[in-house]
Amino acid sequence: MAAGRPVDRSEPAVCDPTIYGTWVFWSDIGNTYRSLSVVICLALLAQLALAVSIGVRPSRDVPWLRIGLIAVTFLVACGVAAVRRSF
Repeated sequence: MAAGRPVDRSEPAVCDPTIYGTWVFWSDIGNTYRSLSVVICLALLAQLALAVSIGVRPSRDVPWLRIGLIAVTFLVACGVAAVRRSF
């Protein structure tokens, strides 16, 4: 309240997207960039799942297949990030 006057609540407050930097960032980029960002996130989640599976299920021999899959998903994420950077 300013100077004893009640606040006018007849109009809903408008959210200014410039206040929130992330909102402006996501609204300025295209769908291709967003889709590639989702692919990168999924590749990194796959790497995390593989790394956790190595730690949770230890074995006497080295899990080369899972280690190789981590390397492949890392290379895929890097490749997609390079392609995304061109957009």
